[in-house]
Amino acid sequence: MGEYCCAPQEGDDSVMSLLDLSQWPRLATPSASRFRLRQRHVRDEFPQFMWVTEAGECPELAPGRLPLKGTEAARTVKLYDETAVDERFARDGWLGLAESFMAGEWDAQDPSYLWGAAMSLKRVLPRKERSQRREPLVASPRDRSFEFFSTYLDETFNLGAADFINGPRSTVVNNGVAEVYLDDPSPLPLRKDLYDAQRRRVSRVLLDADLRRRDKVLFIGAEWGETALEAAAFGCDVTVLCESPQVEKILTTRADMAQGGQLRLIPGLFSNTGIYDVLISISPLPHDTIFEALPQLVSEDVAPRGRIVLERPWRGRPHQEMPLAWWWAYVDTDTQLRSREECVSALTAAGARLTQATHCGHHYLRSLELWDEGFRAHVSQVGALGYDAAYRRLWRMALALARAGVRTGALECQRLVFQKH
Repeated sequence: MGEYCCAPQEGDDSVMSLLDLSQWPRLATPSASRFRLRQRHVRDEFPQFMWVTEAGECPELAPGRLPLKGTEAARTVKLYDETAVDERFARDGWLGLAESFMAGEWDAQDPSYLWGAAMSLKRVLPRKERSQRREPLVASPRDRSFEFFSTYLDETFNLGAADFINGPRSTVVNNGVAEVYLDDPSPLPLRKDLYDAQRRRVSRVLLDADLRRRDKVLFIGAEWGETALEAAAFGCDVTVLCESPQVEKILTTRADMAQGGQLRLIPGLFSNTGIYDVLISISPLPHDTIFEALPQLVSEDVAPRGRIVLERPWRGRPHQEMPLAWWWAYVDTDTQLRSREECVSALTAAGARLTQATHCGHHYLRSLELWDEGFRAHVSQVGALGYDAAYRRLWRMALALARAGVRTGALECQRLVFQKH
């Protein structure tokens, strides 16, 4: 039985009423530093925000729309334990700020705005976070099940940037590459718009791949399979390299329920299974293992004049860092942000040429916002799956961090199209 930070009270819906410190040892209330008098308060670092001191404990995540940028609600931060927030931030910078949110020491209607501001304060980033990037902080990040994602995704189960505009795009041809820009959708989309937008995104991916019936298509990184199933239904011979047993299990179930088409699943990422007309990779999390497998697959498994479509978050501005120490510790140890330039260089060496890039950042941001809204609307279902209050706040922080990355330019969501020589 784990040690609890505070005794539960009947009817208490606060975040940390039952915090099991054996599961979350770093969330224990920090001891006061002897250097505290030399440190500035967190509210002094971010004077553009409205800081409100709240009595009691932080309540559970509340449903509702996110506040618009620039509004009073977007700038308001509630402090439930200001001393602990100051201590964690002074000691661990970005990492401490995120763990403080997980512990319910501060809250905001949309924490991504404070997170984005914190990402610009490199001068307060502790040296150890820069130097000890992959120091383990927990035993291992907890796996997220298909049922977990099902609580807040639409019926496509897609985890990428939805396409909220079915119309013309602005295109600029630069050095032989068609740069396609998707403007911020207006009016702002609602959750009811998400399914159609994700279906539109699937169609766009297959259109970019110039898919034809009876094409042999290889997927590496297929989310939960919607695009692969659509390609099979279109009449293609589809093979999916499954990076995890869980993905393989869900894809098997969904493939059995699908109408028409041929789809086979192969465990692992480095299997040479034939020669393909098209290779598609859709990675909601930028996994290093998938990136490392791509050049070999393009070189050995894609036919001459074959098409390659890659969609994932890329590293954006070179001088804007993402706070990955927290992400590695709590979300995904294999995440490694690569730049578009790194990808182009690797696939050019494998015999492919970049022909098109679709900039999906605005739509990725709106998708993240709607997922956040859906996640908060289904907190009880997430809890019923065994994810406690700290984990629910962890996942909300992950969604907020991704939004902050897009807004600051640290993350760029692009869909790249290559053709093999």
